[in-house]
Amino acid sequence: MRDHFPEAIIRFPKSLLSVLTNDEKDRHVLAAAIRAKVEVIVTFNLRHFGPEHLKPWEISASSPDQFLMSLMGLQPMLVFTRITENRASA
Repeated sequence: MRDHFPEAIIRFPKSLLSVLTNDEKDRHVLAAAIRAKVEVIVTFNLRHFGPEHLKPWEISASSPDQFLMSLMGLQPMLVFTRITENRASA
């Protein structure tokens, strides 16, 4: 990951972990999301990212299916095109 996508590495102060209230094993994910100023964490593990843990940071969590459907609502042709391209390259 570091070699091929160095821009994907998000650094955050370790002290940030101590103020987060979600599951301890996933606090690094929320800390990275806060530092990256994301609006949505896309995960299958929604139970570790409940609204009560994310609201103070103005972040929400979405399953991949929910996220994809929300994108379909915004730009259906673009999403369809990307899915088709992805399928063709598999």
